[in-house]
Amino acid sequence: MAILVPNSGSTYSTAGCVIGSENKWVWLGFTPTPGGSGSVMWYKTSVSTSGSKILAIVCPTNQTFIAPVPFNSPNGFYAGEVSGGCAIAWVKQSTH
Repeated sequence: MAILVPNSGSTYSTAGCVIGSENKWVWLGFTPTPGGSGSVMWYKTSVSTSGSKILAIVCPTNQTFIAPVPFNSPNGFYAGEVSGGCAIAWVKQSTH
């Protein structure tokens, strides 16, 4: 079982594309600022385009959410509408 630990390269406090996420398994999540709540809208593309929403996350105060299963998209992933915290993405790297 993988242990997922966020780092500065995996967090997005403003909208942005997850570099290198095309055709890879990615765990998506969100963590609010300490003592606060927040939200993010995840898209299965490199930009926030209509019709490509994949996951909306709303976190109450002091709770972090990580999707229990990874997602895969040929176009990668984009964190949009980030509010009150950081969107988190962990990209599974190839093992070959």
